Amino acid sequence: MLFYTDYVGISVSIIGTLFVLARIWDALSAPIFGVIIDRANLRGGLFKPWTNLASIILPILTVLIFLVPSDASLTVKVIYIAVTYLVWEMCYTISDAPGFGLATLMTKNTHERDLLMSRGRTMVFLAFMVISSSSVAVANQISWPILALIVAVAGLILMNFTRFNVKERYSNKAEKVTLKQIMTYPMQNKQLLFYLMSFMTLSMTNLQGIVVSYFALYNLKNPIYISILMFISLGCNCSPH
Repeated sequence: MLFYTDYVGISVSIIGTLFVLARIWDALSAPIFGVIIDRANLRGGLFKPWTNLASIILPILTVLIFLVPSDASLTVKVIYIAVTYLVWEMCYTISDAPGFGLATLMTKNTHERDLLMSRGRTMVFLAFMVISSSSVAVANQISWPILALIVAVAGLILMNFTRFNVKERYSNKAEKVTLKQIMTYPMQNKQLLFYLMSFMTLSMTNLQGIVVSYFALYNLKNPIYISILMFISLGCNCSPH
């Protein structure tokens, strides 16, 4: 958001609206892609073909997001941002959902599954901390597109470890679930519905990263404080409650 508003020059209202629409689309597309993934029967496994595809497309889209044409009109810029960002969101879903499911087909040992999931989430959080706390300061030195290229190359390398080192050892013979069942099931489970509503509310109101960035730039007058404040806030988030 900071890149779009302060470096591309798009108003906060436009970008904010786009981000809200993206969150809504993400909530709707996730179960749709879940059904598609479950029924595709692609060669190479249930989940791996999707993570293999995302490991190539997602880094490319990460670079394209930061290549907004500087000499284009406002309308063209907004259209470019909307298309690249929403497509990136879709590709992320294609990567994320099968990524969670892979562990269930790698081993039947629940302890090993828990280890795989927890280690994966730990690495994701560490990467998030590094990128969130340093991206603005680094981008000011080398430019946003170059930073995006570096991150994309790193992602291309790291994500492709799964391509060559992960095997689906077991098949999923569970009963196929329809999209209608997925969409209506939360209404039959009050605990699940409450959890989903809470999670969506948290996602829609989590403004920590945005507030920190703008506060450092406009109140503290120094982008280097973004890294410091972001690192402190993320560290507090991972402390024991």
